[in-house]
Amino acid sequence: MKKYYEYVWDIRFMIPNRKIEFSPYSLVSFKKTCDYFNSFIPIYEMDCMIEDQFLDYLRTFDKEIFVRIKQFAFSGENPEKLTDRQLIFEDTFAVYIDKTTIPSMSKQTRTGASGKPGNSAKNKFQDNSINQKVPVKVHCNLLLRSDLQMRTYIHNYVFGTEESGASPMSAAVACININPYVKKFLADKPDNTEKYTDLIVEPGELKQVLYNIQRRYGIYSKSMLLFYDCGMLYMLNKLASKHSKQKDEINLINVYLNEKNNAKVVRDATIFTDDKKIYYEREGRLYKDDTESVSGILNGDKFVYSNFGTVINSMFANEGKISIISPLNEITRPRSARVDVGSKKIIDYDMLNNPFNMSSYMYEQSKGVEVTFALNSIFCDHFTPNKNIRLKFDNPESEKLYAGVYNIKRAQFIYTVLNRPNCRFRTYGHVGLTLCNKQDGYDKEYEPQKPD
Repeated sequence: MKKYYEYVWDIRFMIPNRKIEFSPYSLVSFKKTCDYFNSFIPIYEMDCMIEDQFLDYLRTFDKEIFVRIKQFAFSGENPEKLTDRQLIFEDTFAVYIDKTTIPSMSKQTRTGASGKPGNSAKNKFQDNSINQKVPVKVHCNLLLRSDLQMRTYIHNYVFGTEESGASPMSAAVACININPYVKKFLADKPDNTEKYTDLIVEPGELKQVLYNIQRRYGIYSKSMLLFYDCGMLYMLNKLASKHSKQKDEINLINVYLNEKNNAKVVRDATIFTDDKKIYYEREGRLYKDDTESVSGILNGDKFVYSNFGTVINSMFANEGKISIISPLNEITRPRSARVDVGSKKIIDYDMLNNPFNMSSYMYEQSKGVEVTFALNSIFCDHFTPNKNIRLKFDNPESEKLYAGVYNIKRAQFIYTVLNRPNCRFRTYGHVGLTLCNKQDGYDKEYEPQKPD
């Protein structure tokens, strides 16, 4: 069945110390940028129309202002009757106002009592002649207050005793649970379940603590993805082909792209859903970043190495019998985007002693070709960090080269006001996606339904 989504916003500016509150005249756009691979929290921006009578608050009390925002999603099978309602988030942001978007003086135009400016010697003016309700477009950069609080909470622990060792995952989860600002979290299953005594967590904020555990002890073989969004912490095996999910959540999204280069009118994305699958169909262009990694001097599909510890323990004697094991360790190199491309790396002994570090590095160097495209009229929860995207194309050449299952590297959500009367706080949701690490193969049985 087809599904349609719209978003409604409740926005309130507040200056608590002065007991001042006011609402903007309208929302112009709201932007949420999520760089899942390189950032820890989203970046928020908002453009809104604010009446002239409130601009002095922004000029004078700019360091005291907060904004409370509620976002609701309305959905349904009929675009004219969206009856299903869901609260997406409700939170308070610190506001950093772009002062260049605020006029230097209020737009107060006065009209004399006779209808001509300055006609009366006593300079009398009509009531309401000062035009205070002219809305002005103001740009705001936002930062969640809960993000600020969460990032200042410092961790410093030692886990595991000789009687009861601690695994890296149990230490990481303990740190997450201790942090009072993480409401819930989603974590992939660990690759390393080894128990350690005196597992050290160096002091630092939560993000740095979890990365230190990954680097020192190794949780995931493909490196770690950490992202904190509105109280939810995602801790994922970064380039894995499948991630953990919440109950009843679908974590593989099908996207069918119709690459019409000369289309005069680009049709909005269409969402099809059933109990087990979600499909998006979209007419538009796919942008490919075909730049390869730097050519190296060696090529291969495995990294084979030895270190001091494995060499001295490579021969064992037991009751007169000698057994010899190979002192070599190996890590299978991920698929490269091109067979004639390799990479070279200067390796220190710490990395040799930690195969998780080596494996993470090799996967990070093998993300393959990045692809970028946009989808209109989306549901934002379909593009969280734990989702994978399966791409299919109508273009045979693109189907051959770029079809497959990808990880989401970056998602930028843009909410723009509907071009309809009385829709000052009602928006569509759009997303620009950057995908990488294409997995071989796709669902050959998927035949997308064509829009009417």
